Amino acid sequence: MRQAILLLSAFIFILYALPGASQVTITQSDLLRPASFTDSSLVITDPGTPFPEEGANILWDYSTLGEGVLETTVYTDATTDPDFTDALNYFSSDIELFLGGFTFEVTSNLYDAIDADGWYRTGRSFGSLTVPLTPLSGGANDRIDYIANKFDYVGRTNIMELPMTYQDQWEGSYYYDLNYEVTAVAFGLNQTPAFTRTTITEEREVVGYGSIILPRSDGDPSGEIEVLLVKGSLVEVDSFFLGGSLAPQAILDAFGLEQGLAKGRNFYNFYAPGIGTPVLLSESPLGGGATNRIVYWSQVADMATSTEELRVPVAKSFPNPASTTSSITIILEQFTSSGQVRFIDLQGRVLQTVDYTSNGSNSLDVEIPASLSNGMFMYQVTDEDNVLIGIGKLQVF
Repeated sequence: MRQAILLLSAFIFILYALPGASQVTITQSDLLRPASFTDSSLVITDPGTPFPEEGANILWDYSTLGEGVLETTVYTDATTDPDFTDALNYFSSDIELFLGGFTFEVTSNLYDAIDADGWYRTGRSFGSLTVPLTPLSGGANDRIDYIANKFDYVGRTNIMELPMTYQDQWEGSYYYDLNYEVTAVAFGLNQTPAFTRTTITEEREVVGYGSIILPRSDGDPSGEIEVLLVKGSLVEVDSFFLGGSLAPQAILDAFGLEQGLAKGRNFYNFYAPGIGTPVLLSESPLGGGATNRIVYWSQVADMATSTEELRVPVAKSFPNPASTTSSITIILEQFTSSGQVRFIDLQGRVLQTVDYTSNGSNSLDVEIPASLSNGMFMYQVTDEDNVLIGIGKLQVF
């Protein structure tokens, strides 16, 4: 029995995976990421597991993965952030830096966004930090002062293209600048402006589709979960600038830095419709031939029994399309007495919540909130215990 306590992510209540053809396609309405939630995963290092098989109609069985270490990530709502106007949320992603044999971290938040073209990273914010250089330069007051700031990425590469299906491929690059001031008397530097530009190049391809089996939190195997398999690589190259020009080699040598040094990783991500995160990640250092780290989401496995596919019942509504001045009737696959209907936009944000009572039937009448604008929305139906019992789409005019 697994002893890890799982923090169920908020997005687990908006799972939406419909059974159908063996081919799998993920659209924008399938990628429902709330603006704020806590994501929990299990991490296994050096698992001794080969990279997944590529191809069509594959069954990937990861049900025998060993015990993982619980890792949580807190996503914070960024929809009102004036500096990242397209951002959905952000999470802590500190930057590890190496200087003359020393390692230190600059605090950083990484911002995500979703639009009609895909899910992507839109920028970073940085905290301030002062790093003494005395052990390297000998100067009593020598230091690097990292400057707190926010930086929109220049360029873009999607984490997921939308819509996304088998044999899709894409690539791109973007960069961000980490700004600081350098004081080193021996080099004639006194709070001299400098920055490190990190250029990131990514390549991704959907190399498989089929079903995956994951370990549940109790150690038993899940049911088969429909997924797409995305293969990718990420390469980071750092360039160091001082006073507006590339840093001189003598300074780079003194601080143990190398211009244009490349680092990165190879990875495979499994994605399921309706889940706003990978269900399993397998990765290795750039150029590595075997997996050195696996991350999987057992709360996803917990939503599937050992005999059934991961699925949330469809709740049909009529009329559809409907106007904001009318009401709709929602038909469920089960009976309910009371609960709530949540109206959600295609970025995963809950816009309005409406209470309902249905007197123990499988249909309920709900007025469309007047605050909804024209467009496509998702709705979730929960019962009196806040259990998700239906989900659907609604066109409002």
